[in-house]
Amino acid sequence: MLKFALFFLTGLWICCYCTESDTNLQSFAYDNNTFLLNGKPFRYISGSIHYSRVHPALWEDRLKRIRAAGLNAVQVYVPWNYHEVRKRSYNFDGPRNLTHFIELVAKNDLKLLLRYSFSETSLECSAIFSLSHDHFFTLYFAELRLCFARQTYFQQKLFETFRIGPYICAEWENGGLPWWLLANTEIKLRTADPSYTSEVKKWFEILLPMLVPYLHRNGGPILMVQIENEYGSFDKCDKVYTSFLRDLVRMHLGSDVIQYTTDGPTERMLKCGSVEGTLATVDFGPMSNSSTQAQFTMQRRYAPNAPLVNSEFYSGWFVLWGQRQQTLPSDDELIKTAAFMYEMGANFNFYMIHGGTNFAFWNGAGTAAPMITSYDYTAPISEAGDITPTYKAIRNWIQSLKDWPTPPLDIPPNNRKISIRNVELNYIGRLHTYLLKTGLGSSDCIPSRYPLSFEDIRHPFGYVMYTTKLKFGGTNLSIPLLKDFGFSFVDGDLQGVFVNNFWERTVRSLTLTNAKKGSRLSIIVENQGRQNYKTFNDFKGILTNVTLDGKIVENWRHCGIDLKLLQNKLQRDFKRGKLQKAVAKNKYSNGKFGPGIYFGYFTATEKSDTFFETTGWHKGVVLINGKNLGRYWPVVGPQMTLYVPGPVLRNSNYMMVVEFEAAPPNCQYKQCYVNFIDHPILNITRKITHKNVYKARRMKF
Repeated sequence: MLKFALFFLTGLWICCYCTESDTNLQSFAYDNNTFLLNGKPFRYISGSIHYSRVHPALWEDRLKRIRAAGLNAVQVYVPWNYHEVRKRSYNFDGPRNLTHFIELVAKNDLKLLLRYSFSETSLECSAIFSLSHDHFFTLYFAELRLCFARQTYFQQKLFETFRIGPYICAEWENGGLPWWLLANTEIKLRTADPSYTSEVKKWFEILLPMLVPYLHRNGGPILMVQIENEYGSFDKCDKVYTSFLRDLVRMHLGSDVIQYTTDGPTERMLKCGSVEGTLATVDFGPMSNSSTQAQFTMQRRYAPNAPLVNSEFYSGWFVLWGQRQQTLPSDDELIKTAAFMYEMGANFNFYMIHGGTNFAFWNGAGTAAPMITSYDYTAPISEAGDITPTYKAIRNWIQSLKDWPTPPLDIPPNNRKISIRNVELNYIGRLHTYLLKTGLGSSDCIPSRYPLSFEDIRHPFGYVMYTTKLKFGGTNLSIPLLKDFGFSFVDGDLQGVFVNNFWERTVRSLTLTNAKKGSRLSIIVENQGRQNYKTFNDFKGILTNVTLDGKIVENWRHCGIDLKLLQNKLQRDFKRGKLQKAVAKNKYSNGKFGPGIYFGYFTATEKSDTFFETTGWHKGVVLINGKNLGRYWPVVGPQMTLYVPGPVLRNSNYMMVVEFEAAPPNCQYKQCYVNFIDHPILNITRKITHKNVYKARRMKF
């Protein structure tokens, strides 16, 4: 009891000590076209980084690089579906540890701790005596972390603007909205539909209280929060919905916290996207001075007496699978527009300052094609954290600014990259056959007379195998609507691939061979990523009846594929020697490997970044030590390597490749040999121009 009392009093002292300073010092507002930080004029030059696209062990590395460029803030999206993959199951651990990321923003670099700067916290000292033990300890440690984090936060001045959604776009799966919302087929996303807003309310009741201790008024780095995203580009224009978001955020965070919106700089977009009582901002890329002035003139019509803000100043652009060329602004054009905005007194955010990676199945999709796995975005800090010429151009320009409060710091060196050659992968077996035998027992599969969607069987992403035993034979297999790709097998042999839409190419029917009565018909459907821009109810799977020579095929089993569980099983079998015996018995060794599972083991002498070379493979996904690196598709390109963050590697590593079409020609006698190289390969032609690249928002979707 005495120990607890001492611990309790220590916590009380810390709490009170952290609230000693004048609370009036901690405020963030705007007036007369200027932000006011603690009552003094303030402006920001920030950069976007997505914690969900960066390995958590590398968060601080990327933040140091951002700060070294001279930026004084970061802009962050919070993807709802990343934290609530399953309904009412919230995850804020590991790569989803949002508060840890915020604390790293506040701390930035422990080596630069110089002095304390305390402020009002969210916990009044007089209230501490009414707390339960558990609640006390929770707040105690939160306040303790913040007290010490503030030492560096005020020295480094790296602030944060939060984009809380619920819709975020971000080239992210379903624009950040959870897939399970679509279990209600009648739901109207991004509107005042009660079936949607009730779920938003529940999510914000979890998220927003977590942010309160990190608000600027409480000594944290969060300056303001954005609601929704580019709502003016959505065709609903539902002011009841956006006002609901404003009021909900105000209830949880307080009326003093600036809420803002972001839209394209047109009359229609700002009219529908702006919300009374919030700050309307715009987004646009490098352009002429007169065009830049016109964009801000449009913002000013919806934000009188407010600062000029470009919330997405495009330093690059995303890439789609199958894309062959890309037009980007020159560094000179980027800096020219940045300098002109600065002269106008504007605040702006480089989108992106660091892009990262669409690990696993988190990539979004456009109407023509899905996003590639790399979200490098041609950003100033590359996917692997390397410093680019664009970064140096931005840093040099900021360094030239007179009296800029956060001048650039020394540039951190690029992280080491390594090569690992001739890693042996064993051919485990045909994909269809192995999936039926392992990890896909009757308890994992859902029966139905007619095909069900991913949402119907509650399978979020990736792949579902639809399988049935044919009651009649035939040759013409037809599916009017399947999303997105359907790898079709008869008794384990690949027959072809259904395609919903890929750069306007569709495949709705296939000619089967040896499809007889009693044959096993299996279709592995790939969800290639739900549409992220605007969003509609983007259901996945087989969405119509399947016919064979005009007759409806019935009695399906739907088996969701969990690749991590599959790799774990292979890893256990490898350790027990069972896998080696299975490989030895494998008779599929004629040197012509099709769809299959490939598994291997390799050692790494150091935990440094590397890139898996996919040349020769067709279409699939790679896991290393249980980490899903994302999709590969080198036959359409342009991405030819997959980024492997150093922290993923161990001394001993297990690797699984799931190939859906065909392995490289050099795979023979049950083995394939693959390489990891020390650089990325993106086979795309980039045209650098001094002209206006971004005339219309999302014009290249």
